[in-house]
Amino acid sequence: MTVIINEFLLNLNYNRGWLKMRKISVLILAFLFILSAVSFATITSITGVTLTPPSPGNGASVQVSFSYTTTQNNDNPTGLILISDTTTVRNAGTAGQWLMIQGTGCNTPADPATAVTATGCQMGTNVMAGTYAAGPYTFTLPADLLPGVPYYILVVMGTYWCNLNGAPGNVESTGVLAVPFTLPLPPTSASITKTAESAVVQPGDLVLFTINYDYVNATNFRITDDVPAECTFVSCSAGGTLAGTTITWNTASTPGPVKRGSKWFTARVNAGTPPNTTIHNIAHWAVDEPVPGGDSNDATVVTGPLFNILKSQSTAAAAIGDTITYTFDFNDGGMAFQSFGTFDDNITTGFHSTAGVWGWAHVSTGTNEGYLFSPAHGATNYPHYLSDLPSDFCYGEVQGDVYIESNNDMDGLITFRDNGLAGAAGRAYGFGISADGLPHNMYIQEVNPTYAERAWANPFSVQANRWYTLKINVTDAGSGRVRIQGKAWLRGTAEPGWQIDWTDLDGSVPACGYVGFQGHATNYNYYDNLKIFSASSLNPRIYDTLPAQLTYVGGTAADTTHSAPVNSGGMVTWDIFTSLINNIYQLQLWATVNDCGILYNRASFDTDGALPQTDSNTTTLNVAICPQTPTSTPTYTNSPTATSTFTATPSATGTFTATPTATMTNTPIIPRFTISKAVAPGTAGRGETVTYTIHYANPSPPGLIALSSFEVWDTLPTEIENISNITGGLGTYFPATGVIHWLVGAVPLNGSGDLSFTATLKNTVTRDQVITNRAYGKDVMAPAVESNAANVVADVPVFELTPVTNYPNPFDGATTIVFDLTLLADNCSIKFYTISGELVKTMEFAEMISPDGGKLQTTKRASGVWAYRVYWDGKNNADNDLSSGVYLYRIKASAGTEEKKAMGRLAILR
Repeated sequence: MTVIINEFLLNLNYNRGWLKMRKISVLILAFLFILSAVSFATITSITGVTLTPPSPGNGASVQVSFSYTTTQNNDNPTGLILISDTTTVRNAGTAGQWLMIQGTGCNTPADPATAVTATGCQMGTNVMAGTYAAGPYTFTLPADLLPGVPYYILVVMGTYWCNLNGAPGNVESTGVLAVPFTLPLPPTSASITKTAESAVVQPGDLVLFTINYDYVNATNFRITDDVPAECTFVSCSAGGTLAGTTITWNTASTPGPVKRGSKWFTARVNAGTPPNTTIHNIAHWAVDEPVPGGDSNDATVVTGPLFNILKSQSTAAAAIGDTITYTFDFNDGGMAFQSFGTFDDNITTGFHSTAGVWGWAHVSTGTNEGYLFSPAHGATNYPHYLSDLPSDFCYGEVQGDVYIESNNDMDGLITFRDNGLAGAAGRAYGFGISADGLPHNMYIQEVNPTYAERAWANPFSVQANRWYTLKINVTDAGSGRVRIQGKAWLRGTAEPGWQIDWTDLDGSVPACGYVGFQGHATNYNYYDNLKIFSASSLNPRIYDTLPAQLTYVGGTAADTTHSAPVNSGGMVTWDIFTSLINNIYQLQLWATVNDCGILYNRASFDTDGALPQTDSNTTTLNVAICPQTPTSTPTYTNSPTATSTFTATPSATGTFTATPTATMTNTPIIPRFTISKAVAPGTAGRGETVTYTIHYANPSPPGLIALSSFEVWDTLPTEIENISNITGGLGTYFPATGVIHWLVGAVPLNGSGDLSFTATLKNTVTRDQVITNRAYGKDVMAPAVESNAANVVADVPVFELTPVTNYPNPFDGATTIVFDLTLLADNCSIKFYTISGELVKTMEFAEMISPDGGKLQTTKRASGVWAYRVYWDGKNNADNDLSSGVYLYRIKASAGTEEKKAMGRLAILR
């Protein structure tokens, strides 16, 4: 017998960490023999393999028959039947290979893509030497076979033993017979989906828009995309051309199998773009065939509110011993797009390698297309390929694509917070995937200073020769802790939720550093599309230096977003945990008054980043009564008052004369002002815009002096939203409290002005509902004055759902369901049924509007009716393609307490 396997254990004690105990199988022959009860093969040939039908359709049931010859009497021959995109038997878990017949009863395994058999399918018992017919064996073709791609029926046989686990072709056989077949091409079709990587942006930020596409049997498939008006084009993926503001990618394709891929472009948000602006982006596709093109979903980003910090106090005047409450309102958080390494070209700048031996290389797969290649590096170390910027990545998101070529020791890993040093000085985190279970299919590792596996999960089986996308989310958990979330999925498929969620609790964590890829000692890896998003502010904090006349009492306690207040040297400080989403914060501190005077105070916001410190407005507290002085008021006039006194003046007649004299008394002058409120229009529908105007005046009379620190507050009704266009004074909206505050400042005698803002009515207002709003103003010297009520009446039509259709119909890849609603829906769902009434798919509202899915578009027609367009990919609840046939769907929509339903019918033709 010829032999075969040399197995050994290798303890990889590398300088950099990421250590594993690996089982290395060395391939000696193209097909390896496994020792069994019989130590030599008896199957001499496999002939006459037939496939029925010879040209099956997608998902068809087929039969395979063949003959085999044995020279050994009393044999129990076993065999396997596989489908493969090559003529070579490979390990289980290799992309493009499915095990269809195996084990007792010659059944199809539950997961043909990863199944491993030890005994094969027993095709005879105690057979004598000779030629025998086998089959027919019946099974269903895998659903993920691609039309137009050549596939092969592989039949392998052995005596007692067949196994796909180990080195490639690990079956006891004398040969493999391959029969080719090809699924017929479907009619021309295509679809595209769109994502925007940054949900909330600021003017000057970069935004990455990505278009994922697939098409089949199409000529000259092309994509066009208009750069949003609020943005300026920066760069795009290979093959894209810019004409004006339109980017075009043309694949110059010819009819053939399904092709999938992605295109992208980056744009910078224009300076001066107002806060709370929604930036829309929809891509379009077309082909030369006479089929209608299509649109992607609407990928949106929103400009966040301008940063400001507002300080307010519980009273403008106080006495010694009073407790004062200071309140700080501010917003903070979010991520900014840092860099995108596409490796479409051979990148010679912007990246560097640690331990520059066993170098990395760029592999070109076409004009301006390619990926990064890391060969097996041996036992020297694990070199990393790192992005030069950011060099101080602390918190944010990292995403990259990983392809593992090796069938053994299948590992690919992204490294982050890497200090870029080799050997024992190295510090880093890593997030990786592996198919051999060592250490796990998915894991987080840390070197600090020694290697340790920190967290793991096994959400799916990783296959070789297939691209995966890895995403990592790094957030601040407070108290020196770092929270790391990770996920991985097949590139081009739906993104899952977080599959690992681990917090480093020991307080000693790798410092901020580089981001990149890691080479492996024993397998060949490819890497691509490294996206880095960093937190907008690093280690933010709020601090306030109290005046000497105040004694600190306490402040807002710690929660999941910030620390407890620390009072040191008269300065009160909160550490705000670095957040990747924009949050609204309100903090308070309490202090007692210990002396008199005019107390000026302001707070500040600062970070460890390059942004400058931001100061709040200044508050003024008047403590007028001191222990050694009588009562007083800030402003006085001296006015004479005549009083009668008697002066004894002797006269000749002996009488007394009364002489009046003048004495002075202090009379306070109190400011007097007016404030009124109006709204237009007085009647509005759901989602329609109304404008509120507040008019203030300091007329004389009754006003006697100028206003020095005039402020206006407006607590908004809960029935309005989308607050914008705040004008007049220094106006700030605080969403957490629903208040707009204007700091007007000085208003002279006979001075006046207008403050205004716009808002839209919420989708929850009811027919003829009256929405009331008042404002009030105040000054340091005067009590608050409330305005009149400004009322808006809600004009809400009767809720109706009209007509229902979908296009294309029939369809292959995807369709769009179209219907009209007289009102924007609070909730909407679509359920799909077979013609016999079996529920196959439920699409809830959350899935339709998900920023990851983006399946819903709404457009308001000129008539005021809302047009709904819902994208459906023809998949069931298990995310599998539905077979050809007629299906029913039911739409259910609700607005407030009203609900409407409608039915439709569609056909799938594959």
